[in-house]
Amino acid sequence: MKLSTNEIMQIEKYLDSKGIIYVDLRFEILDHIILQIEEEVNGSGIEFESAFLHVTKQWNAHFYETNSLLFGLMFTAPKLILDKAKKIYLKYFIIYTLSCFLFPFLNIEVEISALLKFVIIGVALLFSIISLVNFNKVRKSTRKTVYSFIARTQIWSVLFFPVIISVVGQGLNTSIWFLFNIFLIYYSSIVFLKKHKQIVKQFN
Repeated sequence: MKLSTNEIMQIEKYLDSKGIIYVDLRFEILDHIILQIEEEVNGSGIEFESAFLHVTKQWNAHFYETNSLLFGLMFTAPKLILDKAKKIYLKYFIIYTLSCFLFPFLNIEVEISALLKFVIIGVALLFSIISLVNFNKVRKSTRKTVYSFIARTQIWSVLFFPVIISVVGQGLNTSIWFLFNIFLIYYSSIVFLKKHKQIVKQFN
């Protein structure tokens, strides 16, 4: 037996109530729940309502609101969303964290000219602005993906970098380190925007 439109709408409302608004996971979860309910109805001969309650009870464990140090304790999302966001973002976070550990070893500076300092700050500002625009496009998109959640939590790091530009860039070593981190954020913003657009196009 195939579920009716009204029955599928009931499942959709259930997902809405659990905050599953991210399309890249929503359609996948919806298909799983529909399949499980159909299997229970056909296999056990029970009514839709009974199968619906049984299946959704199993899924509730994946939907409770939680947070993560990786994205900031002030940002909460269903556990399933956070798990996928971690898989996407963790590699960027590890590279950035390892880079930060290099900073104490940059104590032997090579002096740079005022012109080169100006160029470095200009490039850093340009990358920061482009990153901010890209993350903001993903964050404010009407169609939400897991990339939207990551962009919403990480946009603060993009806003933070221009603030410290004035105190960084005193020497060549520090400037190269700083530009690498700026470029990492810039690169991730391009990847996130591209992936987000691909997902939205796929589910339109």
